[in-house]
Amino acid sequence: LEEAAPPLSIEDILAAALEDAGAVRGTGGRPWWRSPGAVAAGATLVVLVAIGGLTLFLRSLTGSGDSAAPGPRPALGVAVPIGGEPRSLAAVDGVLYVSVDDALVGFDPVTGSVTGRLDAIGPLSFIAAHDGDLWVGGDNMLWHVDPDRMEIVGSVLGLGGPGVAAHGSIWTGVFTDHTEDDTTDYPAGRPEGAAVARVDPATDEIVAVISLEPSCPPGAGEPGEVGSLAASTDAVWASTSCGGEGDYVTIERIDPAADRVTRVVTLQLDPGAQAFDPRLLVVDDQIWGYGSIYIWSEELGDLLEGRVYRITEADEPEFLAAIGQFPVGAVHAEGSVWVTDCFDATVTRLDPATGSVVGSPMPIGTPAPAEFDWFQPEGFTCPSSITAVGSTLWIIGSVDGTLIPVYPDPSAAPGPTVTLPVPTAPP
Repeated sequence: LEEAAPPLSIEDILAAALEDAGAVRGTGGRPWWRSPGAVAAGATLVVLVAIGGLTLFLRSLTGSGDSAAPGPRPALGVAVPIGGEPRSLAAVDGVLYVSVDDALVGFDPVTGSVTGRLDAIGPLSFIAAHDGDLWVGGDNMLWHVDPDRMEIVGSVLGLGGPGVAAHGSIWTGVFTDHTEDDTTDYPAGRPEGAAVARVDPATDEIVAVISLEPSCPPGAGEPGEVGSLAASTDAVWASTSCGGEGDYVTIERIDPAADRVTRVVTLQLDPGAQAFDPRLLVVDDQIWGYGSIYIWSEELGDLLEGRVYRITEADEPEFLAAIGQFPVGAVHAEGSVWVTDCFDATVTRLDPATGSVVGSPMPIGTPAPAEFDWFQPEGFTCPSSITAVGSTLWIIGSVDGTLIPVYPDPSAAPGPTVTLPVPTAPP
């Protein structure tokens, strides 16, 4: 089982839209998806290269977006209500750990009982595990948690954003919105711009800070913070973006032995497209990106589409599949890649070798309505973070406050299942 890439939380998804979008989706001065804030809330994927003309751009994407042979259809288990607004999710030694509002809660996925709870730790952007312990990240703080006692045993100020445990260290973004009283002990002084910190899990100290090298052309805006982190067998990968109307994204390879960037892939958007930081996932040691892209043209109007792609050895993006509107979580488990979509309330299965969609998207909740209150979203599921415990996938419903089990092998479902409608053939 490979570790899931850190997904967007519902706080990331919705709050970022408030600054510039109307308070209600689909209402306000302009369509919500055309506002920069809402695009930022879409947090995602970039399809590069300007190839002239939006229609040509869309039709020229090559890859294996057609459905592969489906095989047995996964079974949907009965959702477990946990309340609040769950965000991050991780599995450690068979226990599910979920960030719910300002608490970290442990669940036994077999019995559904609560194994422990740590309150007042704040909203968490990621949960990572190393050597039986948990490291959880929030705004401006990395917490070291003993999961047996559910107690904080260490912390590091000045870190936040995405995170991953790999290569004997904890890797996370450096919180760039510093204050004058910031007392964080950075090895070479406080970094400027996007940076990744490496933390020694034995001492809870920052041992290295690696500044990223986003190449922002004139007019493309300033480099942003680290958007996503993922780890392969010999590297840590980070994404960051340039702001502004002409968007560029960089995906950078960090050598964990040398603590430096050794490869930079710069992705340029088509002139008709906007997108922000892609979520990263390592699949068989290849880097995949997934998320939404906003496109507008007089011919096609407004489009918000989920895309999945991977970076080739030639540092080119290879389009794999179009998935829903708003994919926000992914995991490589049980021989497939599974991608959740918040707005469509689905999970889609992909072949990790080809990137082909396997079967039909599986409904796992209530889709988002055409209009909803950004300040108090309700009435839909918003599947987001996803992980695996044994042969069961667990997915967070970020709006309706649920944990949703999915059984890839329906014959081995350990609990009750929900009858789903038989999918119809695509037109």
